[in-house]
Amino acid sequence: MSNYKRVLKHLNKEELASQKVELALIDDLDKQFKKINSSKDELTKEGNRIGKLIFGFRDVLNNYKTIIFINLLSDYEKAAKDLGIKIDTKYQKAFDDYLSEKNKQRKRFGI
Repeated sequence: MSNYKRVLKHLNKEELASQKVELALIDDLDKQFKKINSSKDELTKEGNRIGKLIFGFRDVLNNYKTIIFINLLSDYEKAAKDLGIKIDTKYQKAFDDYLSEKNKQRKRFGI
């Protein structure tokens, strides 16, 4: 009977040791899970920041191009008026469409 108790006692210790290992694995997994979530949140934050910088740069570049376009459109309108010819509205429509799309994208990205 004493051998039976020793075997039973030994089995219980192995079972407890196995459970401790499993719990330790779960703890390790939880720690890594928190790190991954933290990294994901940081990546999202940095991605948003970089996206805003890129959009800002594009905005500056587009504003420069827009100024050039507005100046050309103004010169075109003045020349057409001076010559007494009808103005083709496709240029103004293209500009209006551009501004509309730009505003949609600004709202989409919260800029």
